[in-house]
Amino acid sequence: MKRKLLEILACPIDKHHPLDLLVFEEADEIVEGLIVCPECLR
Repeated sequence: MKRKLLEILACPIDKHHPLDLLVFEEADEIVEGLIVCPECLR
């Protein structure tokens, strides 16, 4: 996933924007990571 795409994502539960990203593996793009909503923690 490209980091730029994270800017258009919102939480499907409470529609919060922006989301937090925890990256586990990164090359030219993010290979593995976790997207978390800072409001509802999902």
